[in-house]
Amino acid sequence: MEYVNKAQYRPLPGGWKDLPGPARQEKGTRPSTALPYSLTVDGVAREGGLVLTLAAGKGAGSGFHAYTPGLYKGSSRLRTRAYAVAAGSSLQDVWELAGFPDGKYDVRVHGPNGFYREFVGSAFDPALDVRVGYVDGDLELRIIGHAGAAMVLTDESYGSGRRVLKVDSSLKLRLGLKRSQRWYDFSVVMGGFRRRFAGRVEDGSIGVSDPAMA
Repeated sequence: MEYVNKAQYRPLPGGWKDLPGPARQEKGTRPSTALPYSLTVDGVAREGGLVLTLAAGKGAGSGFHAYTPGLYKGSSRLRTRAYAVAAGSSLQDVWELAGFPDGKYDVRVHGPNGFYREFVGSAFDPALDVRVGYVDGDLELRIIGHAGAAMVLTDESYGSGRRVLKVDSSLKLRLGLKRSQRWYDFSVVMGGFRRRFAGRVEDGSIGVSDPAMA
């Protein structure tokens, strides 16, 4: 501890040379080891709150970081939350809608290896529950409920385009990820209601680093 305390009085490191420009991501992809994660985060607005359900498969537990980009309950200090979920377990947390400006929620959740979920809406969301699961290296989109209008599904990063979904009742749609090496980044939007899902599906096999960063 004494050595650590004395470090504050040592001169700053030097001798480096400035780069000719900003640091850049090296081009191309690289082999990426298989990871034990099977993570899900679902969110639905009900009874005055955005209810998040965070779960980790039996392979490994995980930490999650959630935040809202604006103020929460009028304070920037309250806009982040951290969670830890053990392998094979899940937990729930509620973000009160009254804490968001005008009651319009915007919560974003990060996990390991590019895992990302985004939940945007309000108390006037359509009667829908939008979730994703994993099937043999692909993504399975499940929409439960009745939309009453068309939704737009968009691939935000990997070039599979966009399509319009008409949800008359429940809908299950498999999204193939072979082209993107099991990486995905999809959004589902209906007016002010938005869900976004990104990450990599783990199936136990070796993959590659994120092609969208290549």
